[in-house]
Amino acid sequence: MCDDETLLSVVTSDYYISADGQIEPTFFDKRISDGMSVDRKRYTSLPVYDLRASRLVEANEKKTNCGSVEIAVSIIRKIKHRGVRAIAVYDTAFSDNIAHAEIACTEVPPKGTEDRKRLRAKLRMSVLQATLHNRRVLTASELFDQLVPISRNRGS
Repeated sequence: MCDDETLLSVVTSDYYISADGQIEPTFFDKRISDGMSVDRKRYTSLPVYDLRASRLVEANEKKTNCGSVEIAVSIIRKIKHRGVRAIAVYDTAFSDNIAHAEIACTEVPPKGTEDRKRLRAKLRMSVLQATLHNRRVLTASELFDQLVPISRNRGS
């Protein structure tokens, strides 16, 4: 996977969206430690992504397709903890979803330790910085219409 790629993630609850339409840091909490399923934008299309998002939410009545966020691979890969890359991005394509990828922590300190709390706080903010379009949650149509260089669209 190339550093110039971007990843798409479906937001499945309005709990993760601020009043002004930005993604909340809590969106990444569980996903940081358990891994985060995403799609590589370069290898999907609007109809395919919409279908996958629909299937994701229809499998669980507590989930709703509230939009999506776009995340820069290059920024994710720069997140370090104690001098070591803290998050990895893997191509995990499936036969029915060639765009599938995974974002996961490379090492997670034991639960309850101060080191883990510091890492989680750092990851929350760092992943937010990697979220494009000023951290706004957008419809899939908006994401596929916006082809803007990563460097100009980093979150604030």
